[in-house]
Amino acid sequence: IDTLFVEPTLLNSPQRSLKEDDILSYSIEDILKSNQNFILYGLKESGKTILLDKMFIELTRKYNQYLKIPVLLKFNDLFKHDSKKAVREFLSISSNEIDGFLKQNDILLLIDDFQFDEKYLDQIKDLKDFLSDYDRVRLIITKDQILENVIPTDYLPHNDVFNFNIVFIQNFNSSQIRQLIIKWFNGREVDLQENMQKLMKSFVDFGLQRTPLTITMFLWIFEKQEKRPINNSVLVEMFIENLLEKTNIENIYSETFDFKNKQRLLSFIAMYMSENGDCDRSYS
Repeated sequence: IDTLFVEPTLLNSPQRSLKEDDILSYSIEDILKSNQNFILYGLKESGKTILLDKMFIELTRKYNQYLKIPVLLKFNDLFKHDSKKAVREFLSISSNEIDGFLKQNDILLLIDDFQFDEKYLDQIKDLKDFLSDYDRVRLIITKDQILENVIPTDYLPHNDVFNFNIVFIQNFNSSQIRQLIIKWFNGREVDLQENMQKLMKSFVDFGLQRTPLTITMFLWIFEKQEKRPINNSVLVEMFIENLLEKTNIENIYSETFDFKNKQRLLSFIAMYMSENGDCDRSYS
């Protein structure tokens, strides 16, 4: 992760939708040092999982600085076990010792891809009870942000216990893109300014979000093409093919929903969106 990781901008509002005086900025260190709970909202492929992985690594490497024991889980892990058992299994602690361990140590519970839908109320209630029973456990979760400039409210019915600070992962700015380019080419001789211009032009031309995924995919395409010219239609085609995993070996199996099927489905959705004009609807 360290090889390519660039810390994103983390704010208390989506894409600077608040007035300047109301905006709070957070660093990874700020969040890890805090004794409060956080929910990290981000658009699709904005780097939520990598950010949580990075936090886990930082807590592990710098235990003497943070004095918190990290536990990294997927929300789906709470379906297999209750919260206490999921933490116990992650830490490899016996059932006889876990109660005392949780009461004597500061735990930072990192949960990726959290859901607030009604069908998950049992898992949410169990997690609330777990936090109430063990007051040295703190929580950082990631959650998909569906609409770019809208502050979500799905967490509010549960905030009596969770008491979340809300943080939004922002699109990469020019400085962060520059850092990623430098890390990508890792000392190789490249025209940094040329790559920056090509990237920024691609995002403007195609209306793409400046997320870590899209940036690295375009860098991979540019690197693969080397000095050969590449027009926009070929660039879009290569981007889509890689996004839909055309070269994935599983596509050879007949039961797989392969690249061609994805292409047909997206074509149908594009036609439907064009005819109905519903720009606020999510089809993910």
